[in-house]
Amino acid sequence: MLEVRVSGDGGRVVVEVAGEIDLLTAGQLRDGLREAVRVAGTAPVIVDLSRVDFLDSSGVQVLVDGYHTAMVAGGTLTVRGARGIPARVLHVVGLAQLLGLAPHDGDSDGPTLHESERPG
Repeated sequence: MLEVRVSGDGGRVVVEVAGEIDLLTAGQLRDGLREAVRVAGTAPVIVDLSRVDFLDSSGVQVLVDGYHTAMVAGGTLTVRGARGIPARVLHVVGLAQLLGLAPHDGDSDGPTLHESERPG
């Protein structure tokens, strides 16, 4: 099961994701990211993965597609809060830097979103 919530706040759009991102649920994330980029326009899109337990190649592809869609729209897409398996996957496939993962993302005690990125 996957939950995806899109909310706009303070000139940015935050996509909060909870659950497992795999072949069966990647479509939900894709739809959420498309909505977020549409709402954001040229504003930043921040994807909060702090409540994601699993990420496979289907989810990685959706994140890459979302990143490119945001870039074409003149905006940005970054990932925050990735921990455990999702953080390791993004680092192993070489996308951590591209997706803007902060150095502490993946640590058990790091914040899920930077304070300035938290929705109101």
